[in-house]
Amino acid sequence: MNARVLIVAGVVAVAPLAARADECRVTASSIGDDFEAMVKAPFHMNHDAAVKTAVAATGIGASMIWLDAPVDNLVTSDAPVWKPVHTFASLTDWYGESGGHALIVSAGLVGAVALGGWLADEDRMLDTAAIMGESVVFTSAITYVGKMILGRKRPYNDEGPHRFEWFVSPGNDASVSFPSGHASTAFALAGAGAGRHPYWYVQVPAYALATSAALQRIDVRDHWLSDVLAGSLLGYAVSSFLVDRYHCDTEDAGNGGAAMSLSFTVLF
Repeated sequence: MNARVLIVAGVVAVAPLAARADECRVTASSIGDDFEAMVKAPFHMNHDAAVKTAVAATGIGASMIWLDAPVDNLVTSDAPVWKPVHTFASLTDWYGESGGHALIVSAGLVGAVALGGWLADEDRMLDTAAIMGESVVFTSAITYVGKMILGRKRPYNDEGPHRFEWFVSPGNDASVSFPSGHASTAFALAGAGAGRHPYWYVQVPAYALATSAALQRIDVRDHWLSDVLAGSLLGYAVSSFLVDRYHCDTEDAGNGGAAMSLSFTVLF
């Protein structure tokens, strides 16, 4: 646990590297403002955001009711149709082995982008590293609160997809299935990196690996399909919120504009 705390602290520490006297730059002081804005965003939804919220909630709910058990049956029966999925998911086996591995990968990617930006004296890369770090920290916080409140049993318990304990301790690993932390972290990193650098050679590998990480959690029966759907949406939404907040290439530069309530509120 101490190692994990140190890794998270390292990720958070990357953000101040990007500090500059510019309203469009990520700074140490802006992190608190970002968190406050995310907390307030659900209360300022427009019509489009409300529709996205409803669609996301419906999809996750439908998965819980009708898809979670059949998908888990495919995994346990070793069905031929699942074999290509298993092969693809195995690309991220090491990342999915433990929460510590996920944090090491997250810190490594954020640190690599920050180092590259520092060596190249490239402010945009430094900000990308900061946004990636923020996305991971904020996503992880929301994920673990959700896990402890809902207390959903993992597939390997063989108790079915509708078993919830509610309000469990963080150490009760068998009952913290929803949402998937590995999936949320993977999509937080992918969404931040690909959102800041929207080129196919960034987006394709970023989202492909994030998808592999999400599927790996189903493949090893640590999560239900709805767990990874919720986690993936969470990570993507948080990272999209932060990317939009620091998008300064339009006339809404510096204030985040309406994008705040469009990207993040699909979570609720």
